[in-house]
Amino acid sequence: MKIKFLALAAAMMISTTSFAQFSQSKSSSNSSNEISKGWNSLYVQYNSIGTSYSLSSFNDRDYDYGDKYQKAIDNSGLSEKLNAFTIGYNRAINVAPSTPLYLEVGAALQYAFYSDDYSEDYDYYNSYYKFTGSMLTAKVPVSLLYHVAIPNSDFAIEPFVGIDFKYNIIGTAKAKSEKTNNYNNKTYKDEEKIDNIFDKKDCDGHQANRFQAGWHVGANFVYKKAFIGISYGQDFSKFHDDIDLKFNTLSATLGCRF
Repeated sequence: MKIKFLALAAAMMISTTSFAQFSQSKSSSNSSNEISKGWNSLYVQYNSIGTSYSLSSFNDRDYDYGDKYQKAIDNSGLSEKLNAFTIGYNRAINVAPSTPLYLEVGAALQYAFYSDDYSEDYDYYNSYYKFTGSMLTAKVPVSLLYHVAIPNSDFAIEPFVGIDFKYNIIGTAKAKSEKTNNYNNKTYKDEEKIDNIFDKKDCDGHQANRFQAGWHVGANFVYKKAFIGISYGQDFSKFHDDIDLKFNTLSATLGCRF
């Protein structure tokens, strides 16, 4: 699946070459000079982060996942979906003077958060559970970008493909539970918190991984110095080894260049 995505992105960039060269010759000389020098950009992003995981590392024949199973799930500090916001900076450098092909390297800071809850009803008691958490991540995106100018206009399209390097700085997870006895209406509350899901001591040896890498593919739609973008990416490496946890991210971007 990853190979298909990357091959599709590469084919899309290659197929735009002849059109880009034609449109570049039609654009104004001032605009062409500015583009050929590369650019700096600042942007904000909304990220919808999905998770995928496998429990294949646990032995089904034991029928006793016990503490190891429970710690792996609890200490992952994640739900099935997270929301996130990212702020970042990119620098684009022209890598082929005769074509509008650019290497874009940047730095970004992402804040992700989630909240899940569910309830269980039994004859003797009712239970309510709520899970919340957050995570702060530093990212270094590296992309190969092709600038396709639209003839006789200030618009351009930029398909891109690249890789992300991530360092997970800190993450917290909290679990609250309430159990109500249906006979005497007494409620019992409990709360557990992990201060840092990347700390070995806090997670009893089942911490999440700080370093990750992944791929992304997408496109920018540019008007003068402003742009919007959409991209999709997946992790190469695991976020959590015990449950083979990885992220997939759909992002919407708004930015400006200078």
